[in-house]
Amino acid sequence: MKNFLPVFFLLVVFISGCSKKDQGCSPVTPASEEPQILAYANANGITAVKHNSGIYYEVIEPGYGTTPAMNSNVYITYTAKLLNGYQFDQSANADSTGWPLGSLIEGFQVGLPLIKKGGRIKLFIPSSLAYSCNGKGATIPPNSVLYFDITLVDVTQGCKPMAVRLEEPQIKAYATANSITAVKDSSGIYYQVIDSGSGLTPTLTSKVSVTYTGKFLNGVVFDQSANAATSTFTLGTLIKGWQIGLPLIKKGGRIKLIVPSALGYGCNGAGASIPPNAVLSFDITLADVQ
Repeated sequence: MKNFLPVFFLLVVFISGCSKKDQGCSPVTPASEEPQILAYANANGITAVKHNSGIYYEVIEPGYGTTPAMNSNVYITYTAKLLNGYQFDQSANADSTGWPLGSLIEGFQVGLPLIKKGGRIKLFIPSSLAYSCNGKGATIPPNSVLYFDITLVDVTQGCKPMAVRLEEPQIKAYATANSITAVKDSSGIYYQVIDSGSGLTPTLTSKVSVTYTGKFLNGVVFDQSANAATSTFTLGTLIKGWQIGLPLIKKGGRIKLIVPSALGYGCNGAGASIPPNAVLSFDITLADVQ
């Protein structure tokens, strides 16, 4: 897939108020853009219906699940074009979306609730309901009508964990850069056993005493303990990555774990210390198992 996603990220956190998005220029009316919308629709066999907001749309598949609301997270695949046919964005990967509907451009806020989860819609968004008379960078000129072909793959409340496979490239790059001979577990964690140990193998009900260092993949240490006496936990109460990784060694062993975010703190993160969707690297010595 081509790298169009960063452009679409510009749609996120777009505030709909004209006082902010139209600074220094005067937006054109949706009515003035109707002729070019209808011409494009007719030329491309799109049966466009006009919404009272000014968008035009064609529902290809109404869907069968949840209708998105402003506080819903929407997971979509899409193609985005200008009316001259230039494709300025696309994504075939819904897992990389998942944005609150209320943070997207007004045309999306109006258009996506016209279908349900599993549905597909074609949207013509007048410029005043998108990037208006300012445009967006070099990609979207001022007063650009935008055309989207969108499939609404999922609708959720709250966040949705990042798919493990999407984090594999950064995990592999980190392992290579740090000379970690990483083996992939079927769960999705990557690990390197430095010392297999010789004592008990922990189970989820075991109390494990550990020393450890925890890092983000940018090398920043977010947590560490050099004192196993003060770092004793029941394994089953720890993050999933530890529940999977520590039984790969025995008492006295040492392991390096690279934990995908879904097996760490997920899409919520943990307070101010661990952001959402953070892959975590741990160097752990299993000092005791009880």
